[in-house]
Amino acid sequence: MSQLLFRLGHFQQAEGIYSEMLTKASNDFHRAHLYYHIRVIKCNQGAYQEPAALYERSDKIFRILLSRNHPDLAVFYNNIDQMYTELGDYLKSLKLYKKSVKISKISLSQNHPNLAYCYDNMGQLYCYMGDHCKELEFYEKAQKIRQAFRRSNHPDLAQSYNNIGDMYYKMGDYLRALEAHEKSLKIYKTISASKSSPFSYCLRQYRYCASRNG
Repeated sequence: MSQLLFRLGHFQQAEGIYSEMLTKASNDFHRAHLYYHIRVIKCNQGAYQEPAALYERSDKIFRILLSRNHPDLAVFYNNIDQMYTELGDYLKSLKLYKKSVKISKISLSQNHPNLAYCYDNMGQLYCYMGDHCKELEFYEKAQKIRQAFRRSNHPDLAQSYNNIGDMYYKMGDYLRALEAHEKSLKIYKTISASKSSPFSYCLRQYRYCASRNG
């Protein structure tokens, strides 16, 4: 019920249920997950300071209960560092991303698809930091993994091309941006996603790039 309320945007009601569950949690592992869900709700409400305290509680419990290289810990770090990015604490965020990547490489593999999501987030972080070379590096890492492990028309691959196209656009390389967004559009058209939000965004960016190259 709480997850349904969250998806519907009823954040206060969802938080109320999670808070009630927290008082009845039977073990620390369950409590850590509940703290995590409450943190996500707080972030979606735009309140980032309080979730930082919830993160510290969850992190302490997870580090006690899980092994140092447990894949769940990698997922936790990858999600929580987005909060620090929103808070503007880029160094803290980068530190957590690196932890997530390190754990994932050990517990999964060097090129596991889950790593692509982390690389996307790191690329976005470097974008905020103004380091476009690093931004491109991590977007391309994500793209290479998806090319190897996803089908050629997978929406994740379209997202990679979108990210790369946006990066080139910001750098003023409109031709490369146009090429990347064109690849993304082809995928969205193939999977009949022409009414989706990602397709609309990609089409808009493609037109911007085309006008710049016109």
